[in-house]
Parts: sequence; structure tokens; C-alpha cells
Amino acid sequence: MGLTGPVTWFILGSLIIALIVLITAGIKWGAITGGVLLLTVLPVISKRQGLTGYERSLMAIQFFSAFRRKEHIYRGGLFSEMPGGKAHLPGVLAPTKMYEGEDSAGYRFGMIHMPKKNQYTVVLRAWPQGDEAVDRVLVNQWVGEWGVVLASAGLTSDIEAIVPVLDTVPETGNALLNQARLITAPHAPALAKAVVYEGATEFHRDEVQLAARVAITFAATTDERKKDPGVQAVEIGRRLPGIRAAIEASGVAVRSMSAAEITGVVRRSFDPASQQIVERAEARGE
Repeated sequence: MGLTGPVTWFILGSLIIALIVLITAGIKWGAITGGVLLLTVLPVISKRQGLTGYERSLMAIQFFSAFRRKEHIYRGGLFSEMPGGKAHLPGVLAPTKMYEGEDSAGYRFGMIHMPKKNQYTVVLRAWPQGDEAVDRVLVNQWVGEWGVVLASAGLTSDIEAIVPVLDTVPETGNALLNQARLITAPHAPALAKAVVYEGATEFHRDEVQLAARVAITFAATTDERKKDPGVQAVEIGRRLPGIRAAIEASGVAVRSMSAAEITGVVRRSFDPASQQIVERAEARGE
């Protein structure tokens, strides 16, 4: 019936107990014992959406307990009832803090700290390549190198998660327009600049862009790193260049995201209408 080993042995043990009671105490007590054990076993056997009756009951108890404490309501802004702030993020991001460090190669990186779990997450912006015009041998090599990255992370004691994310967002053309401005000489003819800017503005309109990221979560393994995020930032900064090099060997160019860039991604995710504002701010370095 798709039951696990412990559950199967529990059912067999219940049948044996019911038979022993039936033999020693008679049909009445045997039937009562069998009925009680049957009621105990039924919630384990009956599953809905992969959850047993006991698991659903536990989740219901947890929900109604949170419902009584009004923890199912998120009210932000001026009327927020959350202690310590008026603009906390919902969900698991609510208790997090953002720091920024510099790795040994001189690149700035944002570091998300989750104090309750003693975890620190850095986010890398990624530009994965497609397999067009690439030999199968090279594709296999990239896949193998990515496997090496995951295997190496599994051998360390403090890397708890590596999460690649492909984010689909509307293409506004702001990034291409900003790039066009960077490569256009200030003294260029007005007509030439107008043609470049018009092409950059119209080229990607009404399309979708793929924004790829890789989030790496580290666990603070010493008391100093748990208490002082600066100590953890030094440790992560020492290892980030090597991690980036290992990922790039798998055919994915990556760069550490700053605290401002991570904040922009979160803002855009919760408020999609702000995407153009965020992109313009990033282009101006704000």
C-alpha cells in the first residue's frame, strides 16, 4: 500500500497485540483492542496530497495556533503591528539583515544575514551560455564542471545550499540603452547618436529577459562568525574568487551582486511596477 517500513511493522505489531488480547481476554476485549488500534492506524494509511492524517492534523493545529496569535496577517506601512520596524519584508525575509563586504579580488558583495539560523547568503549574477554552435564534448565538460562545483560544496562543512534561479522579467530596454550610452562618444554627430539610441529603445520592446542568479548560503560555524557578521564577511570574501572561478569553468560567467543590486531585485519582485525605476537607479549607480 505504499507504506514505509516502520509503519508496516507498526500495523503488524498492532495485529499481533489484538490477537494476544483476543486469545487471553476473550472476544469482547479483543474487539475493543482491535478497534482502538485500527483507529490509530487509519490516519497513517489514509494519505491526501502526500500527507498522512497525523501530519494534516499537526499542520491544522499549527495554523489555528498562529491564527489565534494573528500571525497569518501581514500589515506593513504606517499601520504595521510588527515590532521594531514599519517596512519589514514578509515571510522568511522579515528577520534578515543586509551587509556588504569586499572579497580578496576587490569586488563588493552583498551578504544576507539570517540571525535565527546563523546563515549568510551571497548572490552571484550569472550569464549562462546556450548550447548553440557548441560542441557536445564542451557541453559535457560544462556539465561535469558544474557537478564538480556541487560535489566540492558538499565536501565543505559550512555551505548549506547552492540555488540557481532563472527569473523571467519584462524587457524594458533600459539596460541596452544604458550600454549604448556608455559606448557612444560624447562628441559623436547628433544623427548617429539618435540612430543608436532609437535602435536601443525599440529593439527589445515587448520581449522577456532572463535574469539568472546563483545564491550560495554559508553557515556560521564559529562563535565569532555567529556574533560578528564582519568576521563571516572576511571568510566569505576570502573564498568567493575561487567559487566564481569554479562556476565559470562550467560555462557560466558570474559576478558578485552588491547590496544595492540585491535590494533592487527584492524590490522589483514584490513591486513589479518599480522595475524601470530600479533599472534606472542601477544605471546611475544609486
